[in-house]
Amino acid sequence: MKYGLLDFEKTVQWYWKNTWNNKALLNIGDAAEYLAIKQLYCDLGIADEQMIPLCIHDLITYRGESLIVPLNLALDSYVGYNKILDHLSPDIVPVFLGMSLTSTDLNEAQLRCLQNYAPIGCRDQRSYEFLKAKGISCYLNGCCASLLRMPPVSKQPSLQGKILFIDVPQSILQYVPQSVRADAVFLKQEVYCKQENIPGGVTPDQWVQSILSAYGSDIKAIVTSRFHGAVLALAFNIPVLVALEQKTFRFSWLENYCQVVEDGGFDSIDWSFPMHDYAVVQRNMRELCLHRIKKIAEEVRPYLEMTDAQKTSNLQQREKTNFVLYYEAVLKQIYQRWSPDEEIHFAFWGINQNSVCLLQAIQQKYPKAKLVAIYDMNRMVEFEGIQSKHPNDLANHRNEKNFFLIVTAYLASRVADDIFANTGFPESQAFLCERAFLTKEDF
Repeated sequence: MKYGLLDFEKTVQWYWKNTWNNKALLNIGDAAEYLAIKQLYCDLGIADEQMIPLCIHDLITYRGESLIVPLNLALDSYVGYNKILDHLSPDIVPVFLGMSLTSTDLNEAQLRCLQNYAPIGCRDQRSYEFLKAKGISCYLNGCCASLLRMPPVSKQPSLQGKILFIDVPQSILQYVPQSVRADAVFLKQEVYCKQENIPGGVTPDQWVQSILSAYGSDIKAIVTSRFHGAVLALAFNIPVLVALEQKTFRFSWLENYCQVVEDGGFDSIDWSFPMHDYAVVQRNMRELCLHRIKKIAEEVRPYLEMTDAQKTSNLQQREKTNFVLYYEAVLKQIYQRWSPDEEIHFAFWGINQNSVCLLQAIQQKYPKAKLVAIYDMNRMVEFEGIQSKHPNDLANHRNEKNFFLIVTAYLASRVADDIFANTGFPESQAFLCERAFLTKEDF
């Protein structure tokens, strides 16, 4: 058993490689959440070699030694809303410390996942009240990013005594006094870009350091509309004003500790930046998070270690116990025909465990291969953020020499010849996951 840790650099790199437009959202809030969890691990005396870095997608696809994974995150569109709860890796034991449910349209499987790993720490009151109404043990924790201790950063002397304006709505302009304007410095705490367009040409982790250095430069105060702009102000004991076009449920917890004002009330802002003492709450939150991680690890360690000792480390051998898996022959063909240096586009026809295992194997061996399409004849499905199409769409790819189709569904392999004939898609660029049965000729 080891400890999983969401890793900012790894997550951003995954989005750059796997999203349809090769863009990723770099948000200091995500990075702060992950760094705060790592600091909790260090407080518990967990060594670096016991921490396994993960990207968000690994919460679904990871297979290997059992992991305890504390989670503090919003289940929003960027992570696929609640699908993590549907497909959580069987080798991960989550510790839900600070969760925010952007969508409360949870199915039975998602509710069952939360029930199985309760109590659930909630980041906002709406999520807390929703889970409580569903009979799921929960508590209102707040955001664990507020536990972050400032990591070593280079201070920016030019920011000393300044007021950071972080994504502040324009409608506040007429209410900002001249004394505040004179000290205002503007900062963006997120960027949505391709890898080659990241500001300064730095790595994601270096970008994080540059943003945190602004917070750590002895600034006077922060004005922001960003949730994590305010959370980090609490973490670093910086006076903060949260100015919103409109209040949302995400900010309810923050109103206990700082000034949260929405448009229509900007004329009543107290520009002296009053703050409530957060130190006691911060200490109690830290102690509770440490207690939960330690307690769950102690409870499950004997079972996970016994299971890990009995499991085979070979993914394909492990999965052979599932009767629907018959992808090994296709994987061998791919290994024979594809080159790791070749830019390849591929598609799945049918989404099942074959698809999951093949995708993982392909991503490990072929860094330039990209999943670009999903096909299904009978239903609309989504996989890896891609919406399925009818296989008749293959007609649009029949002349693409670097496009390959992997038919993962058994029944689809039965009708593939007809689709190829109708669409003109070359059979030579298709791999079929077919179940091989003995025949008389085999004897």
